[in-house]
Amino acid sequence: MARTSWLFCVSIVVAALLASNASGQSAPPAAASLENVTSCVLEGTDVFIGAGKGADARRYKYQWDASIDALCNAKGFAIASPATARSSNPSPKASPAAPLAATAQAGSGAAFPLSSVAATSQELSAFLAGKSFQWSTAEGTRVKSKFGADGGLAASAPGYYDTGKWRVEDGKLCGSMRKAGDFCNEARFDAGTLYLRRVNGEIVRYEPE
Repeated sequence: MARTSWLFCVSIVVAALLASNASGQSAPPAAASLENVTSCVLEGTDVFIGAGKGADARRYKYQWDASIDALCNAKGFAIASPATARSSNPSPKASPAAPLAATAQAGSGAAFPLSSVAATSQELSAFLAGKSFQWSTAEGTRVKSKFGADGGLAASAPGYYDTGKWRVEDGKLCGSMRKAGDFCNEARFDAGTLYLRRVNGEIVRYEPE
């Protein structure tokens, strides 16, 4: 009887090990801890996030949720919500004017306002230093950027936080973030409002707090 019980326990352990090996890679690290994110790809309800370069390059699989969406958007990789998420939270039907109103409110699009002009480095520095701004991605994620007078920069979104440094050039807002890496965005003013072109080509409007 004891031998039978022992053999039964051994079979349970072996089955568990086989199941573990069949499942593939171990659980990925917390998405918010990833540095040098290089890609975000949505496949079904999963998001594959690439991080690192060269021999350190890795690709991790995560289930889509609002925090993963915010992380990818904050790093310049806009992803759409999966069909299952959209179907479980259907959007109310709106009038034909609603999409235009939403676009105007979010300030996101594919082109700068026609009347906008390139920002000078002096204008950008005076406009940003010591102030905080909010902006929205095309997917609706709200991001907050805080520009320190000492050149420090903090960016936050639901489930995401990053810090780094900012600097200006004529027509560009540039810098480097600890997680997101280097960036340099085209910057233009229109009627006193700052617009930036993100890495993915999206135009966003900075709204002062």
